[in-house]
Amino acid sequence: MHGRTVEEVIATLHPENGEVFILSAGRRRKLAKCSLRIDVVEHSTTFKARNPKGYDVKNRYISLVFCIDPEMAAGMTNEIFQSAEEYEIYCEIEKDVGCFEKIKLDKLLEESVDLYENEWEFRIEDVEMIKRLLKFC
Repeated sequence: MHGRTVEEVIATLHPENGEVFILSAGRRRKLAKCSLRIDVVEHSTTFKARNPKGYDVKNRYISLVFCIDPEMAAGMTNEIFQSAEEYEIYCEIEKDVGCFEKIKLDKLLEESVDLYENEWEFRIEDVEMIKRLLKFC
């Protein structure tokens, strides 16, 4: 019944002035400055059922990859990871030439954290945030 699955990056944003915050015990503290890449990904699965051509089920999500300031990465400890209940990222995205809008990215779902490569990957499935970010493309 299951046909094939395709993932396609439909938009990429490169925000500026990124900052990562940790939320823990009701408090928010700055973890580090970061450089970001935001990909809006369309996930499409074709099902072969009842219809000879099949039908597509499409879903979109945001793949958020960032690298933190190398000096801060060296100071990362297990205590920081264990205390983190949530992460938030604030950044600026250019909406017109020389005109930026500050964006708060939250509801982050951890995909992977590679401290050796200093690459953090999160996923956002919030439909309203996806629509908002697509307006910058």
